Amino acid sequence: MGGLSGVRAAVFDVGETLVDETNGWRGFAAHAGVPAERVFDELDRAVAERRHHRTALEAAAGRPLVPGEFSYVPTADDLYPDAVPVLRSLIDAGFAAGIVGNQPETIEPFLVGLDLELALVGSSQRWGVEKPDPAFFERICSELGLQPDEVAYVGDRLDNDILPAAAAGLRAVLVVRGPWGRQHAGWREAEQADVAVEGLVAIPRLLSQQ
Repeated sequence: MGGLSGVRAAVFDVGETLVDETNGWRGFAAHAGVPAERVFDELDRAVAERRHHRTALEAAAGRPLVPGEFSYVPTADDLYPDAVPVLRSLIDAGFAAGIVGNQPETIEPFLVGLDLELALVGSSQRWGVEKPDPAFFERICSELGLQPDEVAYVGDRLDNDILPAAAAGLRAVLVVRGPWGRQHAGWREAEQADVAVEGLVAIPRLLSQQ
């Protein structure tokens, strides 16, 4: 692991980084008519086996999913308690802060509604490119007008967040929470993160120690 010296902006993933997706998974369980525990068990299994989460949902439902049949837009109650305070702290300290992840465009009004002076709000659907595509991270840097090594990408997944961000030259911050973060932190590839944190509270301090 390296450090975060020279970073001028922090861009955050959404699910399990800023938003606790538990209610979304429970909503899917209700939609599929199955116990929530089955969904969580299948998610944990899919993460361990490095499979797409869609395979977990199909296994839990016991059938293939129709594209777009279920979607969940978070509410303020779904935000992790440290999400808004940390974003506000970064902005107050003079860092650019942004939020963009593999999300439908419908997430953007919710993010804008956080009433923060964010330098960047985006979604993979509107951009037409998803993580782990290098173009996703290139777009982040282009939108901010910064070099890759001046931007930290904060996320809970090695496959979608940490490894592709690092490969694109950004600094990578692994958040150890949620189905992916808890497991991925123990994988050998986690060494490629510049920093690993349990929750977001330490990030403003780490960025300020430059």
